[in-house]
Amino acid sequence: MRSAPKAMVFLDFEATAYTAEMIEFGAAIALLNKNDSYAPLPGTFKRYVTARHEIGRVVKKLTGIDEELLQKEGRPFGEVLADFRKYVGRYWEEARFVLFGDYDIRILQKTAELHKDCEISYIRQIQRNHYDFQRFIGRYIQDQNGNPLSLEHDLEVF
Repeated sequence: MRSAPKAMVFLDFEATAYTAEMIEFGAAIALLNKNDSYAPLPGTFKRYVTARHEIGRVVKKLTGIDEELLQKEGRPFGEVLADFRKYVGRYWEEARFVLFGDYDIRILQKTAELHKDCEISYIRQIQRNHYDFQRFIGRYIQDQNGNPLSLEHDLEVF
């Protein structure tokens, strides 16, 4: 049986339109206290990832991320992943990685397949210890037709 997590690491990725290759990696950490309260840690993690494939017009419009930005600020995926590991630091082994839906975990997997320069044990740690918040909340909060709400609407409920 897994021990209770001491930290929740909220992850959000942006990806190319056609190949689901990561172009932005975002995260924030909240510590879990013994009384079931939480305390967000100051600071967040945000890095752009150099893409090997075209971003796509729709993604550019939605995110504001374009090839020029990635050329200027993007870093290789392996480097970004190593930076993320340092960001999580001492909470790495006991963290639960929280995602909204299953698309972000697919982005992570696809990007790892495309970029062989990454530490695969970091990918496996995230995969083993991820938690799909959308799946959980979707059991309790739905629209009038029984469909899960969007992240924006879920947050409005809370």
